[in-house]
Parts: sequence; structure tokens; C-alpha cells
Amino acid sequence: MSDDSSNQWVDEVTEWNNQTYQVPVVVRDEIAKGRYSPVKAKHAPRSAYTDPLSIQYAMGYKDRNISLTYDTLKKIPHQLSVVGAIINTRCNQVAQFSTPFRLTKSIGYAVKHKDSGRMTTKGERKFIQDLEQFIYSCGSSETNQHSDIPRDDFETFLKKIVRDSLIYDQACVEIVPDRRGLPFEFLAVDAATMRIAVPETLNNIGLHSHSSTLMNGREFNSGSRGDAPFKLLDLCNRKGVDKPAFVQVVNGQIENVYSRAELSFGVRNPRTDIYVQGYGYSELEQLITVITSHLYAEEYNRKFFVNGSAPKGILNIRGDNLTPDQLEGLRRQWRANVEGVENSWKTPIFQADQGLDWVNLHPSNREMEYGAWLEYLIKITTAVFLIDPAEVNFDLKGGVQQQPLFESSAEWKLKASRDRGLKPLLRFIAKLINENVISKIDDHFVFDFVGLDELTEHEKHELRKEQVASYMTLNEIRRAEDLPDVTDGDYILNPTYMQVKQIKLQERQIDMQEKQQQAMQQQQEQMQQQQAGGEEDQDSGGTEEPEYADTM
Repeated sequence: MSDDSSNQWVDEVTEWNNQTYQVPVVVRDEIAKGRYSPVKAKHAPRSAYTDPLSIQYAMGYKDRNISLTYDTLKKIPHQLSVVGAIINTRCNQVAQFSTPFRLTKSIGYAVKHKDSGRMTTKGERKFIQDLEQFIYSCGSSETNQHSDIPRDDFETFLKKIVRDSLIYDQACVEIVPDRRGLPFEFLAVDAATMRIAVPETLNNIGLHSHSSTLMNGREFNSGSRGDAPFKLLDLCNRKGVDKPAFVQVVNGQIENVYSRAELSFGVRNPRTDIYVQGYGYSELEQLITVITSHLYAEEYNRKFFVNGSAPKGILNIRGDNLTPDQLEGLRRQWRANVEGVENSWKTPIFQADQGLDWVNLHPSNREMEYGAWLEYLIKITTAVFLIDPAEVNFDLKGGVQQQPLFESSAEWKLKASRDRGLKPLLRFIAKLINENVISKIDDHFVFDFVGLDELTEHEKHELRKEQVASYMTLNEIRRAEDLPDVTDGDYILNPTYMQVKQIKLQERQIDMQEKQQQAMQQQQEQMQQQQAGGEEDQDSGGTEEPEYADTM
């Protein structure tokens, strides 16, 4: 290779390198932006998330740091009928979603693929039906040979956890694994007996000589930390595999220890307060003063009717025409005819100078004030529970209300109540099931409650007709319904669109015909020119005389 060729080759490579030197950087940046995968953490969180000096840790678990105990919270729905009605209403509303949606076609639950645009295969559809049946049975179709406890169906399961969540803000579900470690069944357990175990950072977990075996094969040990000012009850697994996360306390004693994989501890209203020990904030705790006022109001009303402590008025007999015996007889007759049950509404009878007077002791509107006070308490209670008073049969008036133009009063109130209270509750339950059941079986699928805003079959059909006539093709509609494509289905079934397509097709056909005619005319003209040129050659060949060379 000559020097000139070498220099030319070096110049071309240098120019190419100068033009493309940023390509690796751009490709690397696109790859980095396409997927974010952080490396290992540099250090643990530094913030304090629990109270490190709580004496409640001495028992090996963290207890609720509130004035209301679990027993007190449990008694409130029994004593206050408004709270009981709200809880029963929510339980029944959620229980309506206990059947697969593919069977009801109205409301229920469904298992879907996380990629909503992906068309599921036949095997995946069969797998989805198996998952829905697993949820409906709260476990495998086979019974647990190690337990005699009857398993609840999904409707009963929903009612139990909704009641516990609304009373304690604590929904606890035990997940029983199979031999492979996958969920075999899940059961609702008494949330009032579940506590959060002491974390390892505050508990010296280890085996000691004095240990007791619990009901589920775990052990707890009594020991003490060197830096703790109190004695701790250490929790540990017999095999030392799982980390204790929750305990079950019955009659003040730890009966069972659970890991996070074995128990779901759901909280709807979490807080960052380190002194609440990681527990929730139930609606009953928020309504302590309101519930107390409501109980006092009902007790006042009950005593008012039973004891008759507030008479309506005084009957004053003027003059001394009646003897003491006649006055006493009048009292007995009056009380026998006027007084209510258990001597309520007692009317005092006196004797004055002359005539007969009735002294009214209730000239004011105290009854209206009492009714307005009870109405206020009911409104506050339903507002905290995120439910409309009409749903618990309290049609209360007043307040600022923004009603839609084309909806009835009851319709938009119930819809707003479902949006505020029922939807978050359903989303909370779906999250529990996804995290503790579905994701452990296959994390490509998700559980969801459907039908709350679902259209009827007729409305769906009309919507599909509008979609396929405006911006979706027939095959896109069929894919949305999980149906296979059809031949020639990639068209929008709109008359105007089809007419325009036909006009465009006709115009293209006319253009092709014109082009074909022009091509045929050009071919004919070329053929005519060729024929005319051949005739001229023949004519010129017959008249011209040959030239002879002069040889002289």
C-alpha cells in the first residue's frame, strides 16, 4: 500500500470516528433511562421509627399506646346503634363482591394480567380461573389434613376482616403455606389478639436455657439486654430461620409467633408517630368525644322517659274548696289518666287561692335543640366513617350540597359515598390479597374488585358500538373482550369513514385507469412511429442509385 493510500485511509477513519464518537454515550444513556435498577443500599435508615424506651417491649411485643383498649373498642358497636349500623352496612356492601365477576356480570372480583394491553393465552385464562376459584374457596380445593378448623368462604372472610378493620383499624390474615412454600389457604383471625413483635434491633434474639414451646412450634425466652433498663421477653424460631414479626396474645400470654410471610397485618390509616408503635388509627379512636357525647345524649333521653324527671307543667288549683282527701283523690285520678310508663311525666298538683291554672314549664324549643344536637353527632360519625347518612337510613337535611344537574339527590349522594368510603376499603382489601396471596403464586397477575362503576351489559354493548364506529377497529374491540381476530377486521365500522374509503379507492382506480390509458396511448404512438419509420426506409432504398468507384 502506498503512502498516499495509507494517509487517505487514516483520514477517512478519523472523520468517521469524529462523526460517531457520541453514539456509545447516547446508547448508554438510553439503556440507563429505559430501566432503573439501583445497587445495594449504602446504609440502613438512620431515623427512629419506634419508641426505643417503651416499657411495653418487656413482654416481647409492642402494645397499642392509646387510652381505649381492644375490649372497649369491641363494646362500642354494641352500645351505640349508629356505629353498629355503619359497620354492618359496610360489611354487607363489601360482601357483595365475594363472587367472581365472570359469573355475576355485575359486581365481584377478577384476576387480571398486570399488562392490560396483553392478550392472554388459553393457558393463562385457565390459570386465572384457578386463581379466582382459589380466592373464592379461601384456599385450595383440598382440606388441610393438619387442622379440623372449618374454612370460611370468601364472603364470610370479607365480613370478618372488614369488621375488624373498622373497629380496630387492624385486619389480620393468617397464610398457611404448602410444602413448596406457596399459599395453601388463608384465614381471618381475631385482630384483637394480634400484636407487633419487638424488632431484632431492640430484642436480643437467641436461645436460652429457660424456653417454652408455643402452639405453632415457636419458642420464647426470658432474658435481658445489657443496655436495656428492663427485662425483655425474647422471641425466636426453633430452627432460627424466620424472623418473628407478630405474636398472638390470649389472656395476657403469647400463644403464637408469626413471621411476615405467615401473617398479614393490614392497617388502613398508618401514621409516622413513633409512640403509636406501628398500629393504625381507627375511626372509633377518632370519635372518642363524639361517641361519648352520643352515649350521654341517649342516656339522658332514656332517663328522661323512664324517670320523668322533667314535668311538662304544674296544675295549680285555686281556692280552698277541696278538702285534703279530695285533693289527694284528684292527684291519684290525674296520675292514673295522664302519667306514662314507669311514672314518667309526673305532674305536680298544688292548691292555691281561687281558680285553676296550668303553669307550662316548657315554653322554649329545647326539644328542637336536642334533636339538632343528635343530628350533629350522627353527621360527624358518618363523616369520619366516610359514609352518607342515607346509607344507614338517616335522611338528614341541611349542609352545603353540590348536586349534579342530571342526577337525583339519592343517586349522587350514594355514588359520592361509595367514592369516599367504599372504594378505598375495597382497594385496601385488594392490596392485602395481592401482597400476601396472588404475588406469592405468580406476580404477573393482580387481584381487583370490579363492578362498582361497571356498566350494564346493554350499556357496554352500546359503548362498543360507539367505539367501533369512531376510533377503534373491530379486531381491537375483540382483543379488549379477549377474543381472537377475524379476517378483514382492521377497519373502523363507520359509514362516513367507509364512504370516504370507497371514494379514495375509486379515485385510485380512476387514476390507475388513466395511467393505463396513457401508457397504452404511448405504446400505440411508439408503434405508429416505428411503422412510419420502416416505411420511409423502404421508400428511400428503392429510389437511390448505387455509387460506382472510378477505376480509370
